[in-house]
Amino acid sequence: MRALTSEAEALWLDFLNNSDNRGHAERIILGDSLQRHYEACSQSSREVVRWVSQYVDRNNVKSILEVGSSIGMNCVALAEEYPGAKVTGIEPEHEAVKVAEALSKEVATCRFVLGFGESLPFEDGEFDLILCSTVIEHVRDVEKVISEMTRVLSKNGVIYIEAPNYIWPYEPHLQIWTIPKLGKKWMSLCALVQGKRRQALFLDHLQLVTPHQIKKLLLNNELAIRNVFYEKVERLLLGNSVAIKAYPGIAKALRMLNKLGVGKAVISVIFLIGLYPSLMFVAKKGQ
Repeated sequence: MRALTSEAEALWLDFLNNSDNRGHAERIILGDSLQRHYEACSQSSREVVRWVSQYVDRNNVKSILEVGSSIGMNCVALAEEYPGAKVTGIEPEHEAVKVAEALSKEVATCRFVLGFGESLPFEDGEFDLILCSTVIEHVRDVEKVISEMTRVLSKNGVIYIEAPNYIWPYEPHLQIWTIPKLGKKWMSLCALVQGKRRQALFLDHLQLVTPHQIKKLLLNNELAIRNVFYEKVERLLLGNSVAIKAYPGIAKALRMLNKLGVGKAVISVIFLIGLYPSLMFVAKKGQ
């Protein structure tokens, strides 16, 4: 892992101190230094890209877009994973784009654009892979963003969408427990009770997305979809998948239910209701 330049460090600190953002209720450094934080973020981005890549035919990937690219860590990981592809990130936060440009100077295939997912400044069918990871819950118009991603997706392209599931009772940005489907006023009260008063205003911009909603919007755009979180849980039951990192206790309980012969029946009910932590969809055209 290369060391951060002084320019990148200064820009990153500006980004961390920017309170006018739509991405994080609080911005914290992982580890005891910005370099350690950078290394942790790089590792996390590589894991995201490896996970997404199993659903992609890399021979068909020549152009990649990340919607909501933040400081560009996923884009750099994508450029490393697909060295022959052009990688573009679009991000509305000016401070984030500046960091991304500084971090990716050695990666010639990366470019970053200041803009919004609701109005992508790209040609129809321009991208073979579109990544939208923990971003769709932050946009102003979920339906428009999905429509725009579909428009710029190539004929045989793939869209990967991942986000929190707001049927699940845990809000990951504020790190609070709540009762789903009771709205933001109830969530704000839960934040207050759980000592997160300062961050409660962050709820104003969140879109409380659900798997049912995202699935419907993808189907409305005539995309074929796979619920890959369901597939992840299925593989966990078979013992050939890593545990769901955020909820190791639930993963253990599901494996125990599987040994009792009711694991698949239980997860079928869970997914029918939609009561699981994350929504993860792979969507394709022309399937």
